[in-house]
Amino acid sequence: MHISQSRLFTYLKCGEIYRRRYPEKEIIPPGIAATRGKSLHKGVELNNRFKLKNKKDISKKELIRITDSEFSKIIKGEGIYLTKEEKTQRKTIIGKGRDETVKLTGLYSEEVAPLIMPKKIELEFEIPCEEHLLTGRIDNIDIEDALRETKTANRRKNQKEVDASDQLTFYALAHNWLFNKPPKKIIMDNLVCTKVAKYDPIETTRNYQDMTILIRRIYAAFDGMKKGVYLPTNPVNWWCDPKWCGYYETCKFRNP
Repeated sequence: MHISQSRLFTYLKCGEIYRRRYPEKEIIPPGIAATRGKSLHKGVELNNRFKLKNKKDISKKELIRITDSEFSKIIKGEGIYLTKEEKTQRKTIIGKGRDETVKLTGLYSEEVAPLIMPKKIELEFEIPCEEHLLTGRIDNIDIEDALRETKTANRRKNQKEVDASDQLTFYALAHNWLFNKPPKKIIMDNLVCTKVAKYDPIETTRNYQDMTILIRRIYAAFDGMKKGVYLPTNPVNWWCDPKWCGYYETCKFRNP
């Protein structure tokens, strides 16, 4: 069975979301923040491909055109998840999300892209674990052997969050699988969508102990999936909220 990184981390985040999204195949469209992030990710990917070949970045104007087009494509193809309150402001929210995508793309083009020279991009991997294959891809390893991950957010992240990120540990695990060593360093290139957008890079590392602990959690997740154990998340977690979870309004584990 192939298990993608997104599927794995959905289970670790909330078993009830996992149950409805995967075994029950109840698909909820992405929210506006996810749409913004996916649109920018497409632009970053294409810029890295262009730069790897041509040793220069795509122009700011063209990069904005790419991410804006991707934003429209996602809205048209996948739809958009909105809370009950947001549905009455659909056009306004989509318009704001589009403007934010343009703003963050401009920031990336001006402040982030010039700093990065990719060496390896979009590295797909399959890691055998028991009867499963863990699948995913590393977006970018630069010429300084730093594993880089671009993120969009509405607030600044702190060092503790980045040091504890399971996703970054998973990428380190994949790097170790592909190259027989952890990455030299990991840089999260955060694009913070405040009134004036800010670039806030945070550097971290991972060692073998970090990866071993994650592997233990992965095996525990496999065991739970096999047994059909889908524990709901703790309701105090920030994602247990109608703004961030499309399953919230119909979730049987919340107090209406």
